[in-house]
Amino acid sequence: MKTNRADFMLSALIEALTIIHKYGDTDYPTNCVHDCLYVKGPHYQDMDNKDYARLVELGFIYDTDDGWMTYRFGSN
Repeated sequence: MKTNRADFMLSALIEALTIIHKYGDTDYPTNCVHDCLYVKGPHYQDMDNKDYARLVELGFIYDTDDGWMTYRFGSN
């Protein structure tokens, strides 16, 4: 099976959401503003160091106002 960039991007997004989901669930967990995807989630200090590091590798940063955010999965 051939993989392409879109397959990788979807897999990376699912992995990131799975990591965040381990720490709880919430109503309306996502929000998009322009090219930014925001995901409500735990404070980075409340996470396992490996999970935090992996989210950073996947393109997410912690925003104190909105939880986790990324430009990686926004519009192109």
